[in-house]
Amino acid sequence: MTQLKREKNSGGRKTSTSFLSKVGWILAFIGIPFGSAIASLPLLLAGGIKEGRKGSWDDLILVIAGIFLAAFFFSLINARNKILALGSVVGLALMIYSAYLGAEILVTDKGFSRLLMKILLICAIISSLWALFGYFNGVNGRAKGIFAGENGFATMMVFSLIWVVAYSTFLSGKWKWIVEVSLFPLYLAIIFSFSRGAWLGLIAAMIIYALAERKALWIFVIMTLILVGLIIGYSPVSNRFASITNLSFSSNLLRFQIWKTTWNMIKHHPYLGIGMGNFMVVFRDYAPPDFQNRAFPFAHNIFLQILAEGGILTLLSFTAIIILTLLKGIRIIKYSQGFPQKIGLASTVALVAILIQNQFDCTLYSLHMGPLFWMLVGLICFTEKKVNLSKKIDK
Repeated sequence: MTQLKREKNSGGRKTSTSFLSKVGWILAFIGIPFGSAIASLPLLLAGGIKEGRKGSWDDLILVIAGIFLAAFFFSLINARNKILALGSVVGLALMIYSAYLGAEILVTDKGFSRLLMKILLICAIISSLWALFGYFNGVNGRAKGIFAGENGFATMMVFSLIWVVAYSTFLSGKWKWIVEVSLFPLYLAIIFSFSRGAWLGLIAAMIIYALAERKALWIFVIMTLILVGLIIGYSPVSNRFASITNLSFSSNLLRFQIWKTTWNMIKHHPYLGIGMGNFMVVFRDYAPPDFQNRAFPFAHNIFLQILAEGGILTLLSFTAIIILTLLKGIRIIKYSQGFPQKIGLASTVALVAILIQNQFDCTLYSLHMGPLFWMLVGLICFTEKKVNLSKKIDK
């Protein structure tokens, strides 16, 4: 394939972005609003190999990600299904390589990033309208995507909405208004997904974004008014919203039982875990007596999931990755301007929103949605490198 040459902004060495990588990212931004980015991984992987893509030892987050992978690999010792565990670890490694390292082009090629934003906008509108049609015509009890259930769909749509807001800040005149109006089908699709974790994440994201980008304040004021109106006037939304703090609500009780079972796993295997991907395999062994007729694939909390399957070192390394990434995101928002600030703000706010949702779900724990997490981490890290390099050049 023809390679499109570009200059790498970190370390001063030249690299290239292959046609495969660009097509891979286009597929990712097409797939995200519909609930799956998995179709992009083979092309991103092939593109990375073709480019000779590699990280560097001065990239602390990449080093910690290596520790994260190694800790998961050693969890194979306790894994009941070792083939499943090994396959899960290999999949995670390929995901990090493809999405984290591959995200550099989204930072260094402004024109390509804006193209991806346009693609994301169009696909998000189509997906949200499809989901709303399914809900209001009684086809589905909750709005959901073509390739994802309600909670996973909400994860992808929260990201899409935040990035469309960022895209609107690049525009002016009638196009800005058109894009901003198009936000509301996306927003309604999130509300009618009835994913309470996504609601909480989006509310937090709205507050942070409005404080950091005053030009977007009016958008979030209108969104807040819409949500308040639905809570007051539409009983399915009001009842679902009220259930967030109702500890006796059925789905809340279910989560408590899952968390209790997960904690039993952790107590028995605190250091190496039960093996990646083995949560459902061993679930019944650790469930309370009155809860052994069902098995669940996830812990409904991303930190408990990682601790249960990989042990304490995986949890510590994952937590370190999140903390360092968010600190980098804050630095970008505070000390940069223009394109880096907009990308850094959108990525940081989206990461916060998704992490909040994943305290109650594990939507990121799959090949369909995992690339989104590692892409956001990569975007923030490479953006900070670009900003720091610019400061050094200015000096």
